[in-house]
Amino acid sequence: MNKLSKILIVIIIVLCIALAVATYIIITDRKMSKNNLDSTLSQSNELYEANLKIKELENQLDEQNNSLNTQLEVFYAKIENIDKEDEVTTVTVEGLEVNDSNHKGKFDFELNDEIKIFLNGEKKEASDLKVGDNICIIYDGNLSRSVPPKILKLISIKILNDTNT
Repeated sequence: MNKLSKILIVIIIVLCIALAVATYIIITDRKMSKNNLDSTLSQSNELYEANLKIKELENQLDEQNNSLNTQLEVFYAKIENIDKEDEVTTVTVEGLEVNDSNHKGKFDFELNDEIKIFLNGEKKEASDLKVGDNICIIYDGNLSRSVPPKILKLISIKILNDTNT
């Protein structure tokens, strides 16, 4: 083997080693890029979900602010009827004489889980309301134009007496 052949063999070996090193670097770089991409996508998804939660909380805050800007109305009434039909409970009350002229007469409202009911400072359930109970009603001031008027957004009820005691 002459000197030129030995040099060519050394050059080929060096080129093979360089090619192997370059391939290793490219593969490692691609794995790191994929991991970085996966991490970035995961962070992006987390940011997107956090942004959705922020929007949801902002909407809830807006609703609360809107309800705070509404003039709340309060009046006293006696429960005349509780009608349970399917999943809906409708209560008919008669406004007491102590109320202003806007809150005398009959009113209807539907009970739901958002309405807070209290007796002697303790939270009660809708099932604790009985015909004949005197109650204090707090609502957002909006009534339907039906007869009797329906309270559209009831906030809370305070039971003033318990007819079962």
